[in-house]
Amino acid sequence: MEKQSNENGQPVFVPTQEFSNIGDRPHYIIYDDYTDTFYAWSSQSGEMYLFRHAPDSSRMYLTEVRSIPSLNGVYVRSFTIIDDRIYFVSGNSSIIEADLYSFKIKKEYPVPAQMTGMIQLTRIEDYFYITISTDITGSQDYATMIRVKDLDDLSSGNYEDVYNNFIGGGTPYYITQIDQIWYLTEHRLPGHSIWSFQVVDNKITNVIPIY
Repeated sequence: MEKQSNENGQPVFVPTQEFSNIGDRPHYIIYDDYTDTFYAWSSQSGEMYLFRHAPDSSRMYLTEVRSIPSLNGVYVRSFTIIDDRIYFVSGNSSIIEADLYSFKIKKEYPVPAQMTGMIQLTRIEDYFYITISTDITGSQDYATMIRVKDLDDLSSGNYEDVYNNFIGGGTPYYITQIDQIWYLTEHRLPGHSIWSFQVVDNKITNVIPIY
């Protein structure tokens, strides 16, 4: 997309380039500054499409396709890059930690049945914050947000449910940071979609409904 102005001087975005056949149900895209790469995740084929562009051009190029074969056919909604590791949230029974450059699996973290349908894993201060959409049967009655210091503790139930810091009743989805503020999107809660909050010394604070 490219930002331009219409006849009234208002900013508009127009498409400039299109890629097709990006796996099966492309679901999540992020840009990683350190590797200077856009990562586009095919949520049901276990494939990651890597895009880059030359420093003097905005035109994107598909440079590589990596994969996690064990995730082929499993609905995995997102991934998280932390240093030289990439984490894939559970779409069935475990979180996968892999090497960012080879996608070789380094470790798997089993999770209980009630949190198998995860949305996103986000590192904030000393904790991993995880949003959950469904249990193993696909029921959104188990939708919540938890946090844990060590992912190995998930299987034993040694984690904290933090969704009570918000109104609750919806399905928390993605968490994004802009400056020093975190934003949580959610659905299924009538009339509300976005929260802002901060974390100071591992305490959730300044929780505000935005939209």
